[in-house]
Amino acid sequence: MAQNLNQQIPKVRYAVFSTIMPLAGGVMACAGYTVGRWGAAAGSVVYPGLGFATGLLTLLTIVPMYWIGVKRTGAVTSLIVVEYPWFCLLWILWIASAASAASAASVLDGISNNLAESLHPVTAALAALAFIGWLIIMGYSIYLAVYVVKARLATGSNEVWLSSVDTYDWDAALGGGAAGKGVKTEGVVVTPVITTAPQFPDQYPPQHPQYQPQYQHQHQQPQYQTPQPQYHPQQQAYQIA
Repeated sequence: MAQNLNQQIPKVRYAVFSTIMPLAGGVMACAGYTVGRWGAAAGSVVYPGLGFATGLLTLLTIVPMYWIGVKRTGAVTSLIVVEYPWFCLLWILWIASAASAASAASVLDGISNNLAESLHPVTAALAALAFIGWLIIMGYSIYLAVYVVKARLATGSNEVWLSSVDTYDWDAALGGGAAGKGVKTEGVVVTPVITTAPQFPDQYPPQHPQYQPQYQHQHQQPQYQTPQPQYHPQQQAYQIA
């Protein structure tokens, strides 16, 4: 079955970014409410500050990372070599926020006073949102890592790390191997073309059947004829005196 990774992977990235943004806003809202309810004692509680910092850091980086990549092709913030490590860092921050809030929610659940009863549902919501965000970021990080490693092994080039998810030609890299790697530029895929020169068999010496000169060397020996004396004994008379 033919793959259409050039549309699939960017759509997954867009869905992750679109989901993480409201989750980060929700975590910040819950953390802000918790800090307000704790009042002066908020400094002794870890989870509200960690959750607020995680949500704020996510919004301050994810939003520019996405919009700069849309407005400017090949921006440094959109390169996979920058985006993937940052998502791994966010992965750690979100799971830490979720674990901290879940631990605090379990403690508040055993306290019966007005403050604890008002903070427990908000803290539980903060933990739930943080866990959902962690699962999404973790899933996307693993998903992206699988295709990046496959493209790297298929092409034998680090070009995939220096490209963005939206501009890299995933279909050519994973479908054609080293001969199919390329980067999409405004809808046009630039791929190397390999041509093979025609092969002609070598002939030594060259054959020219239509022209075969013939050389004939004729050596004629000169003929020398030596006159032979003719003797006619009947015509010569010898007189002996």
